[in-house]
Amino acid sequence: MPLGRKQERASLAFEESALFDKRDQLEKLEGTLLPSEEVLACLDMKGGGTGFLGITDRRLVIYDKAFLGKMKVITSLPFREIVTIGAQDNDRMARGYFGSSVLTLTARNGQTYVFEFRTSEKAHSAHTMLLERLLEDEPTIGGQTPPPAV
Repeated sequence: MPLGRKQERASLAFEESALFDKRDQLEKLEGTLLPSEEVLACLDMKGGGTGFLGITDRRLVIYDKAFLGKMKVITSLPFREIVTIGAQDNDRMARGYFGSSVLTLTARNGQTYVFEFRTSEKAHSAHTMLLERLLEDEPTIGGQTPPPAV
């Protein structure tokens, strides 16, 4: 069952319309927002103190704690710079909380970003959120954009 915004699963929580793992990470992400920017998700990455992936309605925010936590790097990647996106489960036998998943993005400049998460659903949820944003303005076959869903 895919993650929904109205229920709580595993360690994820929901505040207003944002999906998040840890409140302190959400607060750090909120501190980077531009006026009128909205948080969609703030997902904790696998590994001790590795940081998080923030997804807003306009960009990705990558918060990385490198060099044993002595250096903190915040990288922003606008959606218009993303050219490919993929999600995979790492553990076939370990689903849900005990599994892990990977989200892979390629930027227009050729750089590849790989994000590993603790549960099997997180990469797929992030993939769906990002794909919805990336395809919003894309024409369909025949050059016509479908009418908005009611």
